[in-house]
Amino acid sequence: MKSTHPKKIYLEITTRCNLQCRMCVKYAAGSCIPERDMPIDVFNQLLVSFPKAESLILNGIGEPLLHPHLFEFIRLARSRMAENTSIGFQSNGILLDEHKAFNLIEAGLDTLCLSVDGLQSTVADCDSPGGEHSFSIVAKAVSSLNLAKRTIGSNFKIGLEMVLTRENIHELPGLVAWASDEGVDYIITTHLILYSKTTEDLNLFNPNPLGAVQLFQKYNQKAFSLGLNMGDCITLYRKYAGTRSESVVLDLFSGIQKEAKEEDIRLNFQG
Repeated sequence: MKSTHPKKIYLEITTRCNLQCRMCVKYAAGSCIPERDMPIDVFNQLLVSFPKAESLILNGIGEPLLHPHLFEFIRLARSRMAENTSIGFQSNGILLDEHKAFNLIEAGLDTLCLSVDGLQSTVADCDSPGGEHSFSIVAKAVSSLNLAKRTIGSNFKIGLEMVLTRENIHELPGLVAWASDEGVDYIITTHLILYSKTTEDLNLFNPNPLGAVQLFQKYNQKAFSLGLNMGDCITLYRKYAGTRSESVVLDLFSGIQKEAKEEDIRLNFQG
């Protein structure tokens, strides 16, 4: 019989962070995410869901180590969850020292994934009160976790997560080699989510599907043959919702939208 209980639970226990990264959704134009911590009474109300869960992830946008009740949350969750289940979270590692590493593992944390931007570079776009977020911070955090892991005799898993960009992808092989030497258990690589056009130049991948790109190129050639620029046409079309577009431009848009519908292609006309 299929269980009606969630197997994986994500709890965003804080939206506060000690970094200000330009690629983060919190600092994108129009963002209105409040700076708050989850109250302990709210966490207590969620405990009823934990016994059937296989994993609990204690983060979202914010830095979990900033939450004043983090260790208590982990202990409470571990006391309710079954054996062979996992409690973990992701961190930038700035606040992680040997004392905190020991307390986290002793409380019942099973895995911690550290955000890393590259082996060589400091990250000037992620400012913190103490200066830049550099690889040395991550290396120190890994060392602290390894020491606590050996001291306690735990099967704790250390992970790294790297958001790949045009600026850091060349550092990935070196990071894998370093991680292997330092006892890191896993590495996650993700692509950059474009919350703002200011980070568009860092993106490794075209966010548009191949079919949409090919269809746009086809109509861009048609526009060029008519002495038009498809990009300019899109800008004006979006600005006036087509109401001030010339008939030739309306014909182009009618054609591309019709073909997209027939081929089940999703178009994105963001300017």
